[in-house]
Amino acid sequence: MQWTEEQYGTTVPKFDEEHKNLFRFVNQLHRSIVESKDRSIVKHNLDALVSYVVEHFRSEEEMMQSKGFEGYEAHKRSHDKFVETCANLQEQFAAGQDNITLETMQYIKNWLDSHIPNTDRQYGPFLAGG
Repeated sequence: MQWTEEQYGTTVPKFDEEHKNLFRFVNQLHRSIVESKDRSIVKHNLDALVSYVVEHFRSEEEMMQSKGFEGYEAHKRSHDKFVETCANLQEQFAAGQDNITLETMQYIKNWLDSHIPNTDRQYGPFLAGG
C-alpha cells in the first residue's frame, strides 16, 4: 500500500502520519508472507500491525471525543469490528489454526481503502479546524 494525499489525506497531519505508518506495517506483514513464510516472522509482523492499529484507533477516538465529533459512535463501532476481526485472526494464527494469506492481506487493504477515504475523511474538517 502506498499513501497518497489524494487518496488518503484527512487534513489532520497527525492522523495522516499515523496512516502512513499503518501502511508501513501492512507492507511489512505482506513482505513477510510473500518473501519469508516463516511463521514466527509473520506472527511478529501481524502482532506489530494489530498493536499499531489499536494504538492509532485509540488516538483517533480520543481526539474525536475531546472535540465532540458527532460521528464518534459510528466511527468507534467500525474500529471495534475491525479490531475484533484482527484479534480473532491473531488468535487463530497463534494457535496454528489459520495462515495469513494474500486473501487476508487483501481484506486488510480493502478495509483501509474503504475506511480512510470514506470514514476518516469525515472527521478531517471538524478535527483539523476545531
